[in-house]
Amino acid sequence: MEGQLLSAHGCGRATAYPQENKIVTLGDLAHVAWLDSVAEGFRVRLRTLDRASGRWSETHTIGEAYDNHGGPALACDSRGYLHVAYYPHHHAIRYRRSLRPGDASAWTDEELIGDGYSYPKLAVGSDDELLLSCRSSFLTRERRLGHERPWELHLLRKSSGGSWSEPLVLARSRHPNYAHFGESYAWAPDRVGLHMTIRFHEKSDAEAYGRIQTVGYLFSPDAGRSWQRSDGTPVRLPVTAESVDVIASGGIDHGSALQAGALAVAADGTPWLIHSEWAGGVGTNTLCSPAGDGSWRRIVLNERVELEPGRCFGLAPSVVFDAAGRLVGVTTTEEVSDGEAPWGHPASEVVRFVSADGGATFALEQVSTTDPRTAHWFPHLERPLGIAPSPSAPGIIYTAGPAGESLTDILSNRVMWVP
Repeated sequence: MEGQLLSAHGCGRATAYPQENKIVTLGDLAHVAWLDSVAEGFRVRLRTLDRASGRWSETHTIGEAYDNHGGPALACDSRGYLHVAYYPHHHAIRYRRSLRPGDASAWTDEELIGDGYSYPKLAVGSDDELLLSCRSSFLTRERRLGHERPWELHLLRKSSGGSWSEPLVLARSRHPNYAHFGESYAWAPDRVGLHMTIRFHEKSDAEAYGRIQTVGYLFSPDAGRSWQRSDGTPVRLPVTAESVDVIASGGIDHGSALQAGALAVAADGTPWLIHSEWAGGVGTNTLCSPAGDGSWRRIVLNERVELEPGRCFGLAPSVVFDAAGRLVGVTTTEEVSDGEAPWGHPASEVVRFVSADGGATFALEQVSTTDPRTAHWFPHLERPLGIAPSPSAPGIIYTAGPAGESLTDILSNRVMWVP
């Protein structure tokens, strides 16, 4: 399948972080956001596709980002207004709202939120309340406070027409200094219940990145105010890697690397989680859904589809249920030699998988054009985190090009769209 070029100026993580929704479809219009790098620095971009005519708008610049971690999170409310959060890597989040419903060409002035934040993620509730989650590192460019404090996951709220709340400390690392949470949300059918996947990434040092990693699950019956495990047992906040429903355990000390992808919820209210594991030079993607008694059903995607010899699945997959109720997902496949890492490997290709029978069988399709010299990675799948309904054909964007050597490299990666 031949994708469409959105930009030739993508940064090393132009479409990274699948939990930060970057595609919103309203009627015939699909709004698509990503992160470019140009001589002046990092810029959050957005283009709009008229699906009926196939025509794209000009490229709109929403704002700047601090480095290649500052890409956008996009959502929409019931009136069709677009909301976007972006910019930070240990800094204040920038937030804007479109001036007109369904129109990405003009935005409100930037609003700064908090400090020491990274990886903003947006969701919109049934009453148009905004939920904003982000990692808190207690670090800023001007000062380093609490260097020995465990890093946290914060959740903020903003009612329609209101102001941002004080942060709720949703999760906390059990160890001081660097941590990552990789949280992903999906609404229950009533748009009040909220499902969450979280990947605790703890204990990094000069010798290892992520000695302990835990993929877990939580459910909130009241739009993020209180949380419980899949069996209904309430948990106290902030949660830790010990108090969540543990789906998978790993980390460098255990010989594996875990990442949690973006989860989905079926029409019957069942959450479907997906995570990746890299161990022994082989990548595995696994789908999980609760059995109802605190245990989890698991589908190892590697066992349901046939890959080309020598290839395996890559990192951070995502799933969604489309308007027809089919499970649709994106991930990468890799072909790496002994001792090589999958991160940014030039043999990485983007694939889409679809199941119309609840995960019994899958159809797999490569959506990137094979080029053994160029990494095709960071696939991002459209998901309904705002009021927009489940898409009939979930869009995909991905990055074509290298990661770069540093967080501030100015690169000319391609940003590709696949309908």
